Order: sequence, then structure tokens, then C-alpha cells
Amino acid sequence: MSFPHFSDKHKFSGILKAEDMISLRGKDVKDELRSATGAILCFQSPILKYLSRQFDGKEARGFSGSVMALKKTGCRIIAAKTNGLGAPAVAVMLEELATFGIKSCIAIGVAGAIQDSIAAGDMIIPTEAIRDEGTSYHYISDSDPACPSNEFLNRLTTVLTKRNISYLSGKIWTTDAPYRETAEEIARYQNDGTLAVDMETSAVLSVCSFLEIHAVCGLVAADSLAGRTWHPCNDNGKVNSSLQQLADAAVETLKL
Repeated sequence: MSFPHFSDKHKFSGILKAEDMISLRGKDVKDELRSATGAILCFQSPILKYLSRQFDGKEARGFSGSVMALKKTGCRIIAAKTNGLGAPAVAVMLEELATFGIKSCIAIGVAGAIQDSIAAGDMIIPTEAIRDEGTSYHYISDSDPACPSNEFLNRLTTVLTKRNISYLSGKIWTTDAPYRETAEEIARYQNDGTLAVDMETSAVLSVCSFLEIHAVCGLVAADSLAGRTWHPCNDNGKVNSSLQQLADAAVETLKL
């Protein structure tokens, strides 16, 4: 049986819409969001807090997660954190942000290294994500790849290079089931050069494609599965530093 069960459902409109939920939750959504064109989507609370401190975040309520208008960017940029991990949380937040006219998005998160050469704190810019989660198939055809916007991929990597920040680029694997990442899969993905595994990237890129939002993702390696056993992060300080560098670069990229 193919998935999703209704063939070509990505071509049709949903009944419940994000603007319906925003309206139902009340009117405590700040007017400043109306001027925003770009969003930084975070999956770790410390990064949202960092962006709020650095760029004078002003909270907007009424979302399925935390949303801040970054006042020092002229409120042109929103910082948002999903309410939970994984692809479904990504889709809900992106749909809600799209109701405010967001046209570009940079997603920032951590990933598990697959290649032995990748260490905690290494930055990864995905050029494609293997779609091993369920949400993206409700948004784009199963034959379509999950790839970033070429324009914003080039913008972000140009900013990183200008800031002398090193990064890796290549394919990553996105899955819904972190406790079902098997040694057999790791071996296969190591052989084809896949760099890391996460729970969000393919959904970010697919949902944004559907919503006509330019999107690119930036990841920082934390834990590792490269030895086909799990190794927790051994340098949280370096991971956090790299996430902050990536967040600053994302703001500069969205201001271009």
C-alpha cells in the first residue's frame, strides 16, 4: 500500500486551516509579526533564548509553540520554536507562520553524526534530506526530493564563509523514529556518504516547498552513531557555540 493512502493528496486543500486555529486561540498575536518576512525555526530552547537576548525578542502568543518578533531586526525576522520534536510539529508551526506572510525560513537544530570524521560541534548544511518521516508525503509527491532553496542555500553558505565559519554540506537522513535507527541503516547511509540523521529537515524543506517559502537548514552534530552504536555528545560547549554562530549567520542571511 502506498503512503499516504489517498493518492496525490498533496494536490488538494485541507479542511482545517492554520488561520482557523490562530483565530480560535484569540487575538493576542502581536501586530509586529505583520511586518516579518523571514523566520528562524529552532528545535532547542537555548537557541530561541539566545536569539531573543541578542535581538530583543518580543513574544507573540497564539501559536503552537514559542514565537518572538526580533525587534533589533526591525521585526522583519521571527524566531520560533516548535512545541515538540519531529516532522508534525514542524508542519504545524510553518503553516501558522505562513499565515503571516513569511517568505523565507532557516531551520536550526542538532543532528546525530553518521560519518566517523564528524565531531560534536561540526556544522552541517544539508543539500538534500532523505524522507524517512511521514509528514512530508502529505505535502509533496513521494517522488520529489527534499532540497533547500538554491538562493538561500547560497546566501547562508556565503555568510558562513564570510564569517570564516567552517561547515560540511551534503545529504542527511530524517526519520520519525529515533529509537529505530538500526545498525543496518547506518551502514547503508555511511556507504552512500550521508552525513547525519535528524527528525525535522526533510519536513522543513518539503512543507516550505508546498507553502512557497524559501528554506534552508543548518545543523550541528551532537551525538554520534558512526560506530553503529550510540555515543552521546561529548562537548556540549562546542555544540552550543556552533548553534549560536549558526543563529547569528541566519539573522544576517535573512536580512540580505
